[in-house]
Amino acid sequence: MKKLSILLCMALMAAACEFNPIPATQDGVEGNNDGMMTIYASIEIPPATSVSVSDAGVPAWQTGDKIALYDGSSFVEFTISNTATGAFTGPAGTYIGLAVYPASAAGSVDGSGNLIMALPETYTWSEGQTKAPMIAIEDSGVFCFHPVCGMFKFTYTDIPASATKFHFTVPSKINGDFNIGDPTPGTSVMSQVAASNDTEKTVAVNIPSPHSTTMSFYIPVPVSPTAGYEGFAVSITSDDGVPAAEVNSSNNITVARSQMRRYKSKSCNDALPNKIYLIGGCFDPSWTWSDATALTKGVGAVYTGTIKLVNSQGFKMYLNNDWNATWLSVDEVNSTASNLIVVGGEAYKASQGVGDTQVYPSAFGYESNVYDVTLDLSAKTLVLERRLFLVGSPFTWGWSFDGTPMKKVSENTYRAQDVSLDFSNPWNGFRIYTKYGVWNELYTYKDGGYDASGIVLAYHDEGGDPPQIFPAQYGYVGGTYDIEFNTSTLKLTLTVK
Repeated sequence: MKKLSILLCMALMAAACEFNPIPATQDGVEGNNDGMMTIYASIEIPPATSVSVSDAGVPAWQTGDKIALYDGSSFVEFTISNTATGAFTGPAGTYIGLAVYPASAAGSVDGSGNLIMALPETYTWSEGQTKAPMIAIEDSGVFCFHPVCGMFKFTYTDIPASATKFHFTVPSKINGDFNIGDPTPGTSVMSQVAASNDTEKTVAVNIPSPHSTTMSFYIPVPVSPTAGYEGFAVSITSDDGVPAAEVNSSNNITVARSQMRRYKSKSCNDALPNKIYLIGGCFDPSWTWSDATALTKGVGAVYTGTIKLVNSQGFKMYLNNDWNATWLSVDEVNSTASNLIVVGGEAYKASQGVGDTQVYPSAFGYESNVYDVTLDLSAKTLVLERRLFLVGSPFTWGWSFDGTPMKKVSENTYRAQDVSLDFSNPWNGFRIYTKYGVWNELYTYKDGGYDASGIVLAYHDEGGDPPQIFPAQYGYVGGTYDIEFNTSTLKLTLTVK
């Protein structure tokens, strides 16, 4: 059905239509074939439900719509044959006057006359369609449908091109069978009930590829006269399970009996979690929740942080500090040492039969060291960049690797900013080390190597006491500097702030 959105306090509509079963052999009846019959149906909006129909306020059927008529023992499917007239065509037979929309929602009628209706686990997005569950009881030749559910309308912007699914999770049951009691249009509702398992709390909406960056869609939900939907969560993923966005709301959604309200629009980038945690045996400390190994959200879907690898073990990525929330793995086949490709989570790994979900940096040539990490959820890439370490007497931290590091800022270029240097003693020197805690792998001063563009260094990996860098010999005085080093030209530049 086209654009069935329900808004609080909108004008109410009422429509009636003629129920006109016609023998299949009669000439001039559109869509009739041998053994088929046609009924006509429309939608009635009773005052008790506070609903409006479509953005234009006009109820409309859409190509492909199906309803189910009850024959006393089972439901029989009828398909729309004329969207303008509301004509539905299906097998000729004797029906008792109960109909359900969409046909897929029709479950059964139990021995007490209670109607069982079903909400699916998965929906397929379609422009303007809601699939809002409704029922109709034929009365004096009239078949008019009434909604039995609430309906959330979601509008998202900045949807990543890689997104293929929207996921919705609520604390109560949102899919499966529901007993709505004696089917009474205008009165019967699909009430909220407790879920018997986590699967019943979640539904997914498949979206096409390619798709626009802004999309609206509707989710049918059971309703209650008093309760709302606190804790409603929305996430967006691609087929491989990588999250693109998540929204959690504790009080922004209110649902009253048979009422449907719009949910606020939300930017995907604004909805991403603030942190993603890296936990594993390759870190110090190992398998411990710590901000020391957390990646923090920056611009868009990019997360950054720092890790210290201490051995060849692996790690997992967690969407939050919850041991059950792991979701990320790496494509071992297509990843390279400079660019790991993020492809999915535990369900993906299990379905592919590839075993452990851990990421093993040593498999890509990463040694024990400190690295700057960049995770881009949009590009699905994970990049580890080694640091260089400034160590020496001009720094307040002295001969310690835990001082200010030099971070890679571009190809071959490393930089440390706002570094305080003390050259009160002209023999206050320092070195640049390539590995955390390894004293014999470093860049050091090259005798005679200075010009206006900087100090020329040499790589030192030999024994003995390597020469230090003494900037005071070239006129540098104590102060705050940006320090930059190019590993290709071996030029070290100090820029006073």
